[in-house]
Amino acid sequence: KYIKFHKKNKNFRIIMTAYNHSSIEEIGRIKDGNCCDFRYKVYDEHGKKKYIVWGNYCQFGIILHCCSIICQSFFHIYDGNCTDFSISNAIGQIKREQNDCVKVCCLFANCFKIDFPKNATAYDKLMIIGCTFKLDYNYFKK
Repeated sequence: KYIKFHKKNKNFRIIMTAYNHSSIEEIGRIKDGNCCDFRYKVYDEHGKKKYIVWGNYCQFGIILHCCSIICQSFFHIYDGNCTDFSISNAIGQIKREQNDCVKVCCLFANCFKIDFPKNATAYDKLMIIGCTFKLDYNYFKK
């Protein structure tokens, strides 16, 4: 078994859908926000919004690309029904670690640490990892 992520552009919003390759069943999807909404919405296999991933855009590692090498960036995971995005309501976190010289010069790799929500299923965790790929691509691979 393995998971296949499929991207499609719908109304200029990228939707990433994950499938269980052996059974061709959808296991979840991730929807980007728009130019004014930087929240990523993570849906389960039934189309229920499970999580919202949001990070303040005003972080040095995001707005100043030259600082993304030496600065950490934080994205918090909230319940899908959350309306108050204060850090105290977060149920998990995706943190982009500070890079060192070897990673920057030789590997061109970013390192992320994910604190998953306590009740997250295996598929939920896969979708959050997929969301981390999207965050990495959208904010740090330009």
